[in-house]
Amino acid sequence: MKTQAIRERSRTRLCRGGGYALLALWTLIGIWGVPGSVRAADTALHYYIVDRSYSIKTNHLLEPITDAVLERVAPLGDRDELRIIFFSSERWGYKRWPSMTPAAHRDFKNHFARNFIPQGETFLYDTVDHVLTEVLRDAAQFSEINLLILSDGEDSNKGKIRNWRPVEEKACRLVEQFPAMISLYTVGFDLPVKPEKCIRTIKVEKGHVVLPPDPPRAVFDAAPLEAWVGDTVTFFARRSPGDITHYTWTLDEVVVSGPPESHEMIRHAYATPGAKTIRLAVSGPGGQDEAVREGYVLIKERERPRAAFRWTPEQPVAGQTVAFVNESTGQAERYRWTLGSMGVATDIAPRVLFTQPGTQRVTLVAIKAGVADTGTADVVIVPVPPEAAFSTDPENEVELGGVVRMRVNRPQAGVSYTWILPGGARTSGVSAAWMAGTAGQVEFVLEASGPGGRVASRERLYVREPVVVEPELLIPRFRAAPREGKRPLEVTFTDRTEGQVVGYSWDFGDANPPSTDKNPVHTYTQSGSFTARLTVANLAGKTTTSAEPVVIIVKEPPPAWRWPAIITAAVVLVGLAIFLKMRPKPPGGTIQWEDPEGGRTQPVPVTGTRFSLNKLTIAGWRPDGEYVIAVRAGERVVFRNDEEFKVLGRNTRFRIGHVPFIYLNELLDE
Repeated sequence: MKTQAIRERSRTRLCRGGGYALLALWTLIGIWGVPGSVRAADTALHYYIVDRSYSIKTNHLLEPITDAVLERVAPLGDRDELRIIFFSSERWGYKRWPSMTPAAHRDFKNHFARNFIPQGETFLYDTVDHVLTEVLRDAAQFSEINLLILSDGEDSNKGKIRNWRPVEEKACRLVEQFPAMISLYTVGFDLPVKPEKCIRTIKVEKGHVVLPPDPPRAVFDAAPLEAWVGDTVTFFARRSPGDITHYTWTLDEVVVSGPPESHEMIRHAYATPGAKTIRLAVSGPGGQDEAVREGYVLIKERERPRAAFRWTPEQPVAGQTVAFVNESTGQAERYRWTLGSMGVATDIAPRVLFTQPGTQRVTLVAIKAGVADTGTADVVIVPVPPEAAFSTDPENEVELGGVVRMRVNRPQAGVSYTWILPGGARTSGVSAAWMAGTAGQVEFVLEASGPGGRVASRERLYVREPVVVEPELLIPRFRAAPREGKRPLEVTFTDRTEGQVVGYSWDFGDANPPSTDKNPVHTYTQSGSFTARLTVANLAGKTTTSAEPVVIIVKEPPPAWRWPAIITAAVVLVGLAIFLKMRPKPPGGTIQWEDPEGGRTQPVPVTGTRFSLNKLTIAGWRPDGEYVIAVRAGERVVFRNDEEFKVLGRNTRFRIGHVPFIYLNELLDE
């Protein structure tokens, strides 16, 4: 009851009686900014980590621990956040109450009763490590943090963490960076191996579990941390996990002591300069604590003004703004600048545009309480340096034997230009030219000389060897019409070769000489079967001949007296046509494919009634089925596993896997 009364009194002081202290604290923060670790949050975090292993039941600790926790939670109010987690071999029952209102207290009591059910083994290290990870993430939100651990036995050493070392590392990070306290209460036993750092261990008896009050912590800040002799410095204590009933401040040789209402925040003016050590001792129901900060506040002697300044850039050019940096000391009250020909200014740090080159005398007078000090310096304004930027045509590379032309981007009056060409030759003027005589990287240098000095710029180009491109071989293609008739038969040949053809040679298959026309007309005077081929030449003079022959059939006209024989022959021919129609037809044509380097293979004749593509020897090709070319209903078709894959025309491209194929058949109609 005594502890509860102290907590209620402390909370009333902070919320009501301490209102003036909090108002002054916020005033200080508004003037000097938030110092160090001071945070605007005024909510305290209370985190209960409760062992619910099976030994709680066997040791008859269910009710004692419940009573102790509820008694400890009872004083918490609407500016306290409460979190709880139960543990044994697993963690459960986690819940958070952002504000401990009366409804939150009732909900907490019910939640505790529902989840405090002993079972399993004790996984103490893993649970505390888990909670510390969570609290470190949220710690900046709270004005104080109080972690309370209740356990009736040591860790079972079956979890992921087997000792206190990793747990202590996180605990020390929390305690050192935030106003936090971590307390481990061992109920009815002593830990064989206790945590050595940052976690305090308290043993409580089994019969009547009583959680003693937390010890206070002495933590404070000051503002400002640098002041002049006679200025006031404010010292204020931070909130403590444990209640504080008495403060004792030692400031230099001055000792100030009293209750929280009047000594949570104090002010002091130092009469002597130097680095001052601050000591704060606090006491409360949970014990005592002391904090010392050596040389924490620096008190400086007041000094007379000393005028000093510099400027940037250090060597300004005409037309450039000069920024003057005031480096005067002694806290002058006002300043007066004489800026050469640019007049007078009273700014602390003026900015001036000097438009003309020359020397400008600048004077600064620093004044304080009628005492003045003067500083003078000459600022030399140099002429604008010339520009040496130039461009080349071409910009990046040129072929051996080509001409590179250079020109100044923005020629300036009064500036002379000198070009240094590859090989060391020099020439003058706003432009120059150079013939690329050697392959490789070359450099051009332009020197611009004027009143502002000499400036050089460089450009590099690459001279490449001429590239000879070998024209690709052409694939001859042509049409012939008609392909069958009685002599004399006039046939028109039409070239359809893709690419640039520089020469033609037509072999009509008879005794006549070849034609060099692009689209010749040839008359067959003799009857028979004639094979026509086309040979074309590319830009390099290399020739290729059509792989698929075109057959021209020339017939004899029948005599009039032979009509019965002709009719008989016609009947025979019709029967032969029916036979030929019904028997399987070979696909015909050629097939070729592209190699990995981008070239094409030699054409392969498509023979037989079913031509298997799987038998082709192609590097790295592994077809995903059986591919064949066959005739179906008069059409050439690629089948995969006897299912249609691609219908083929005179010139068809298709792909199987990563291999591109090209099918050619000049005998087919478009």
